[in-house]
Amino acid sequence: MVEWKRYGLEGPVFFLRRELDPAEADHSKRLVRVDGISTVKEVEEYLKAQVAAKSPCFVLVTGERGSGRSSVANYVLDRYRELRGINRDKFLWVRSRIVQNDDPLPTYQHWAGFLVQVLEDANLLQAETVEDFRAFSERELPPTNFVPAFQRSVTKLDRAMAPLDAALAVRVEDVPNYETLRVAFDIFDKAQTIVVFTALDTIDTRTQIVANFEKRTVPAVRQIIPLSTLEWQEVGVLIDALWRGRGAGPLPFEFVDPPPENFRQPRRTLARTLDLFDELLRLKLIHVDGNDAHPTEPRLHYSAVQLFESLQALERTRGI
Repeated sequence: MVEWKRYGLEGPVFFLRRELDPAEADHSKRLVRVDGISTVKEVEEYLKAQVAAKSPCFVLVTGERGSGRSSVANYVLDRYRELRGINRDKFLWVRSRIVQNDDPLPTYQHWAGFLVQVLEDANLLQAETVEDFRAFSERELPPTNFVPAFQRSVTKLDRAMAPLDAALAVRVEDVPNYETLRVAFDIFDKAQTIVVFTALDTIDTRTQIVANFEKRTVPAVRQIIPLSTLEWQEVGVLIDALWRGRGAGPLPFEFVDPPPENFRQPRRTLARTLDLFDELLRLKLIHVDGNDAHPTEPRLHYSAVQLFESLQALERTRGI
């Protein structure tokens, strides 16, 4: 059994496979502004302007798998909620998955089904409003009728929620093409809401989705958050911030920036970085005998050289 308490912890400190949850009051404390996450502040200016104008918000988050796209998308949704002054129990955010790559309509039908569940759980509106979306989720409509009818129902829902100080929010994950975004622009264009898309960072994404999205965005205003892999300096900032956030005492890693020539570090995604550092702590706890805790037990600390060597060994032997 791993004695995490020797590091002043109850469990792995960096384990973030579970995305940030906007329903949790302190989730934003776990968002460290490294890499493209640092551009969130610029996106917030766009959100403020749109909220003031009572206009819809559209934001796109791109990045590799494990780069934190879902967590950043959720953070943006929650910042929008805060800017609107809406309580969490009246912020109806609905996620959707891609159902059919070449046709976005099944995706929004699927989303309508999730929306019905959220509306029923919230118990804020009359059954008639809920039934509108149940019908969309269960019946087939020709594309020429679907989008205008869906837009009318979304607009009706938005107006019904306004007097209740409630709001609708949308997250669409892993959009495969620009058509999925275009349909959302049409559906939510007349509602005071926010739609956040995430997309894998590929050549097709950059040449099709991002390029076309930029044509629809407000000039000189950031609506795209590009996430990437982390520089070594960013890794140090990230690990230090998350460790201090847990209040676990002195950091058990010695960071040197830049690394020595023979220990140059590859760029890693956020998730891969966090997995590696949790594993480093676990290995120390397994192999360092005794009951003394860090920093009293110096063997639980990673010197700069030992840190670099251990990271290289983990990637070489375990593929972590």
